[in-house]
Amino acid sequence: MSTCNFTPFGGGQRLCPGLDLDRLEASIFLHHFVSQFRWQAEEDTIVNFPTIIMKKRMSVMVRRVES
Repeated sequence: MSTCNFTPFGGGQRLCPGLDLDRLEASIFLHHFVSQFRWQAEEDTIVNFPTIIMKKRMSVMVRRVES
């Protein structure tokens, strides 16, 4: 029985050998991104019809923190 779920690193007996390395790389990247950069969202308005979207696509300014 298939549940059609996507599992990028496999599971069970076929677990990807690079799973722990990928988790380490992702956590290092997030640490540097959060600690060395600041971001600020621009003012935007919500459009409610036909779907809920942001008018300017929710632009974000990302700047490196000065040491």
